Amino acid sequence: MYRRFIRHCPICKQGVEHKNWAYFCEESGYFVHIKCASALLASGKNVIEIEEDDDEQTYSDLIQFPLPRTELLMENLTAVQRSGKLTPQGNAIEDEIDNGEESPLINHWSHPQHKLFLLEELETAHHNSDDDERDTDNRIDEMLVCDGCVQPISTASDKRYYGCIGCNYFLHTTCANHLPLQSGSGNCPRDPQHILKLHHYSTSPLETTLCCRCNARANGFTYRCSPCKNSICISCYLTPHKIKHEYHKHPLVQREATWNKTCNACLVQDISVEYGCESCSDVQVHPSCAVSFPKTIYQRWDSHSISLIYPPIYYKGLRYCEKCELEVNPEAWLYRCSECDQFFHPLCIRQPHLKLGHTIDPSISRTLHPHPLTLKMIYKNRYPQRLHKSLSCRERICLGNFLDEPQQLVLECAGCNYIMCLYCSSRQIILKPLKL
Repeated sequence: MYRRFIRHCPICKQGVEHKNWAYFCEESGYFVHIKCASALLASGKNVIEIEEDDDEQTYSDLIQFPLPRTELLMENLTAVQRSGKLTPQGNAIEDEIDNGEESPLINHWSHPQHKLFLLEELETAHHNSDDDERDTDNRIDEMLVCDGCVQPISTASDKRYYGCIGCNYFLHTTCANHLPLQSGSGNCPRDPQHILKLHHYSTSPLETTLCCRCNARANGFTYRCSPCKNSICISCYLTPHKIKHEYHKHPLVQREATWNKTCNACLVQDISVEYGCESCSDVQVHPSCAVSFPKTIYQRWDSHSISLIYPPIYYKGLRYCEKCELEVNPEAWLYRCSECDQFFHPLCIRQPHLKLGHTIDPSISRTLHPHPLTLKMIYKNRYPQRLHKSLSCRERICLGNFLDEPQQLVLECAGCNYIMCLYCSSRQIILKPLKL
């Protein structure tokens, strides 16, 4: 039961094959190759002495991740750019929005149909007198997500954000006022002379675009090259070239990934752009995994904080994600509540590139299903049995995508266990203005 996932020897970092014998500790789920254990015993050292080859430095000149709170991401990245430093691609910013006092009412280019009001923090049911004893600045209300950076809007330091409540459209004050409207030259992957402009699909919240750098689907703000029809998600555009992350002792540099690399955070084998270590060949992380997950958060269903932890993670027995109820991999990044000893997949808590939860009204989707359908992300490898039993798609192209791609955007009716991918639904529905 401990071999459901691939296990790696902490000494040589190589996989422990099922067909080979190994040393195993049932109290912690610890596997070691027999040859590695014998060599370690002969050397008279322990694993800690082997791994500690040098002291970790602070690297104070780099942005330190993970950030304490999610809303600090855009504040930090835009502050670095406003300070006069170069953009992640090494070019000066043009047409930056003036950093002044936030207006109580604005006309924003991304939501032309209505004005956006400057709102105070919404008091929700989980904010009670007991919360005053905790750091509620770290609490995340998952129902409130910025349509620009697609980061949750938690209790920011000034407790303000812009919103159109009727349309479920919200923006951090930073995303509304302080993002560069266009880039300098040199940012387009195809033609360095082209200019990228800040773009958003305002006609339908179900429209997504594919980032040409990280190959991830996004429905927030993107920087788009009109002549080339290429888009770069806001995360790839704004994240620095070099960062320092708590996960690793050396700085991580953003670069093109080599073939067949696996992200150390989510263990997905589709990295095209990575944060990698120039000294250690086995360290590579998706940019979204590196910058989008905060150090500590509160969730609505639990009064305790949950903290981001990194492998090796040792425990006795099997553990399951409290949201998807599937087994967690101790060699991936996880969130853990130390009080309850509960675990969560980071991607079960939130999606770095997507604002999910948009609902299609039955009057529009009745050709598919009589109940409202909600935008959701499905991970094929996590739901291999449930997915195919519930999948209502009949298109051959769609079924092929589910076999090839590790994740899919779908429309779901949770009550009926009904699932249909966006490709099939778009062939059967002519999207009208949605009621959100």
